[in-house]
Amino acid sequence: MSHLKERKEKNCLNCQATLYGRYCHVCGQENLEPKETVWHLVQHFFNDITHFDGKFFSTVKYLLWKPGFLSKEYVAGRRMSYLNPIRLYVFTSAFFFLILFALKNPKDMVHTDYKPDRGETLADLKQDRAQLLQALAGDADHRDSVRTQKEIVRLDKDIRQYVKTYGDSAGGKNDGGRSTLFGQIAGDYQTEEAYDSAQKALPDDLRDSWLQRAVIHKCIAANIEFKRDKNAYFEHVAENILHSIPKVLFVSLPIFALILNIMYFRRRKTYFYVDHGIFTIHLYCATFILSMAIFLLSQLVSSFGRQWLDIVAGILIFAICLYIIIYLYKAMRGFYGQGRFKTFVKYCLICLLAFTVNLIIFVIFALLSIVSV
Repeated sequence: MSHLKERKEKNCLNCQATLYGRYCHVCGQENLEPKETVWHLVQHFFNDITHFDGKFFSTVKYLLWKPGFLSKEYVAGRRMSYLNPIRLYVFTSAFFFLILFALKNPKDMVHTDYKPDRGETLADLKQDRAQLLQALAGDADHRDSVRTQKEIVRLDKDIRQYVKTYGDSAGGKNDGGRSTLFGQIAGDYQTEEAYDSAQKALPDDLRDSWLQRAVIHKCIAANIEFKRDKNAYFEHVAENILHSIPKVLFVSLPIFALILNIMYFRRRKTYFYVDHGIFTIHLYCATFILSMAIFLLSQLVSSFGRQWLDIVAGILIFAICLYIIIYLYKAMRGFYGQGRFKTFVKYCLICLLAFTVNLIIFVIFALLSIVSV
């Protein structure tokens, strides 16, 4: 209840309905004086924060320690005492990915000890080095001089590695130059202009479709970027894949609910698709929170590096991982209320199907990440 003074007039300022108490029975607005002081705004802000926190922590307590309970309460209509599932998902997922992106650097995820293959000839490496030296000499304002010098140092290392591996011959496999990622898809085309020119020379009925052209354009661009700087390319790919994880989970959520709907099709009169969706949201929220605990414990160990802390954190991480594995089973038992054996069989099938679906979605997003660098 607000600390503002109640209006003497008995008409709602929002919908003009006649009032029979402090709150409007039509729209629910409280009948208060519309003028507020700064102190009232401050009070309102802190009341909302503490109210949210109270609901959040009580909701998380039931979410973690009584799997399936919140979903059962929501379906039964008992909802005011707990945080709304959508708000809970938005809050926990945002906080989870904030921690994930803060702790996981794409550069740390990529470890590429580059060794030039036989397709990348010594002449190619020397030519690249000469071009960089020429660019460095012509860089009057020195804007890119540091980056160019680093590239020259890298090429010097590659040249030494090439000579050490293959000798000082300038030759190599005559396979069209350096190695590429999408040689089979992009063919022998080194640039998009070369591909477009070849397409224009063909009759209309032999030209690639717009989808094929779009894919080949992406592959050629990826090959160019890959040949220019392999380490930077893989770092960009790792960053794209890392930032695609929220999309993968968001796309998989309704599919997981559909799997549950299929598994419990005999109880379709009791549980609708939306009910399975609420169960899935609570499952994902619990996974986010438990995963956050694992990330924070791992960061704690890497920051302090004490032996006793490693042991304690290792035990806690193992226990949390084990709990994540059995959480779905316990949630299914708590929400759907079926026997242990039947729930276990469905649990195994759901895990298998969910793993397959998530793997397919992840591969699709990973491929999109590779070609969109």
